[in-house]
Formats: sequence, structure tokens, C-alpha cells
Amino acid sequence: MLTADAKAARRVLEGAGCPVESEQQVLVIDVEDRPRVAAGIFRRIADREVNVLFTYVATNNRIVIGADDVKRVAEVLSRPSANQVEED
Repeated sequence: MLTADAKAARRVLEGAGCPVESEQQVLVIDVEDRPRVAAGIFRRIADREVNVLFTYVATNNRIVIGADDVKRVAEVLSRPSANQVEED
């Protein structure tokens, strides 16, 4: 479950009898809906040797990434890639 308020979500779920076993900080990024976008994102992450634990697509062209080091993934993706520089 993706939520902006983990404490409130946990309270509601557990109040409804659904135990929460764990929480994971994630990075949510907006992406263009075109071929090779996800491949480029994950190549950049892999090149920095960050382990991705899980990923899924959310609404409105967003990719959710759970990783060993979410902060490092954010740093990697905040820098322009060589492909982005060439396209500009």
C-alpha cells in the first residue's frame, strides 16, 4: 500500500483487523509513458550498484521503487544522465 501517512494507514488497517507486518520507505517518480524510460532509470540505479527490493507502477505514470538505500536512488536519479544531456 502506498500512503503519504504511514502512521494513519497503520492505525486504520490494524483497527480493521489487518495486521501490518512491515513498512518500507520508497521513492515515487513521475515518468513519461514511452519505450525505454524504465530501462534507463533502472540502468542508472544498477550502474551505481544500489539494490532494488521491489518496484511497481502506480497511477498517473509513476514508478514506485523500494531499495536498500532509497536516499541514494533519489540522488542518482536527480542527476542528469548522459542520455538526457545529449537530448537537450
